[in-house]
Amino acid sequence: MRAAANRPGHGSWIWLAAAVLSATVLTGAALRYASPHCPAAAPGAAAPSAAGSGPAPGFSAAPAVSAVAVSYDPGRVAGSCLLGPFPAGGLYISLPPQRYDGGAACGTYLDVQGPRGRVRAEVVDLCPGCPATSINLNRAAFQRIAGPGAGSAPVTYRPAANPALPGPVIVRVAATASGLPTVQVVNHGNRLTAVAIAPSARPGASWQPLRRGPNNFWVASTRPAAATVAVRITDSLGHQVIVPRVTLAPGGTIRSRVRMYRPAPAGPDAATSARPAAPGPASAHSAPASGHC
Repeated sequence: MRAAANRPGHGSWIWLAAAVLSATVLTGAALRYASPHCPAAAPGAAAPSAAGSGPAPGFSAAPAVSAVAVSYDPGRVAGSCLLGPFPAGGLYISLPPQRYDGGAACGTYLDVQGPRGRVRAEVVDLCPGCPATSINLNRAAFQRIAGPGAGSAPVTYRPAANPALPGPVIVRVAATASGLPTVQVVNHGNRLTAVAIAPSARPGASWQPLRRGPNNFWVASTRPAAATVAVRITDSLGHQVIVPRVTLAPGGTIRSRVRMYRPAPAGPDAATSARPAAPGPASAHSAPASGHC
């Protein structure tokens, strides 16, 4: 009789079966809601957002650099980066030697935050006598962060990531005194990490790397056998594009239809220089893949 008293009754078994069935149904519903394409988040993990993590789109995660900004006039000359002459309404920066980095900073953009606002401006020049803790902004850019009456202003700045660009890639061709071809890439936005040339852009082509020379020109180590080559360009964020036909004639300018990347959205303070660029849609682009759940 005691054994019978310890045995679960029929009602208890029914409640146990119902509980198991409910748990199974709820688990299946949760799995269907999560979708097979997007793994469910681990307990305690933050839900992904369309904008991703880190800084706002278009703004670099690099640490900010503190400096004193002063106003300067780049004039109607080419500047140390040989990117000019510059339209009056453009937004430009001249850097001290430590930040100019032998010209590696040429054609990149900086987000500068000052007492009165933020501006995005292109690196186009070297300030040989400036200390490492200073930058020069042209008048239009300086007024965005300090106002027209200030002589200098404390600022912080960092590289912009995937800034909007005036247009597709432009390749300018020159030559060294010994006749080795050099190329300059315009409208690349992020810092360049590699430029190479090949007889053609066909798969399996043998690419000859160029070395970075002064003021962000890239120099061939030998004279290519072909007068017309493909130019492959890689930047610091992993974008890579190919301009398929570049004639290595000194003084030539090739206005391609190739864009380095799709620019990230930028805030109302962002702006780019207004150098002329070839019209028309992009024929190629490369960007790191991303997806959203």
